[in-house]
Amino acid sequence: MKAGHLFTTILAIASTTLAAPAVTRQQTRALFSTNTHGRRQIPAECDLAGLDDVVLPVANPALPSPGEDQWLAAVIIGRGVQNYTCAGNDSSAAPVATGAIATLYYASCIAVQDPDLLAALPGEAFKLPLPADPLDDLVCGAQPIERAGFHFFNAAKTPTFDFRESGDEDLGLGLVTVGARSPAPNAASDVPWLFLTRAAGSEGPIQSIYRLNTVGGVAPATCAGQPKDISVEYAAQYWAFSSDP
Repeated sequence: MKAGHLFTTILAIASTTLAAPAVTRQQTRALFSTNTHGRRQIPAECDLAGLDDVVLPVANPALPSPGEDQWLAAVIIGRGVQNYTCAGNDSSAAPVATGAIATLYYASCIAVQDPDLLAALPGEAFKLPLPADPLDDLVCGAQPIERAGFHFFNAAKTPTFDFRESGDEDLGLGLVTVGARSPAPNAASDVPWLFLTRAAGSEGPIQSIYRLNTVGGVAPATCAGQPKDISVEYAAQYWAFSSDP
């Protein structure tokens, strides 16, 4: 299935109430119970209080810090596409970004237990084919990484992170706007790192989200030889920060 068709399906699913049963935060943490990455075994459950000690990757130039009242609620891996359009007749024009669609997967336990593995996960996920079924977990090792929700742009073109299917009270539905950008450090083909701030319409405690350790996603330099609609595969970490009511 072509990327565009697959992630149109994801968007349709993400825009409605998902059929998957709600699960608790504790139930969604069975990550990498068998080690296939040459590192220590990661237990099926972990103490998420350890998220307090997880440190954001450093961007250059630096991205803003989260607010003093915010705390790290989850670390997420996103796998999907960045979408662009070549709507005009000027083949020398650059494609225009129209949004992104991705499936989101919990990686909080990995953030606590093995930061090196966490840093490698976007690259490993990027090597995998786009999921044939957006409702599946991400198989990136001996055990799947549990699906956490979906990222898409809503009808108002607002970036949206929908975690409602998980029943996680620390997340919910986050609508965001770009607060700052920083170039990806490893390759020009990687989309920038972002600091995303809360926008009107959010439901739940999410206050800010960082897009970090990106892989892929950059559009062709011009529209020459390109179709009208372009989908470029990418993977990234998303760090979600929430605040108490």
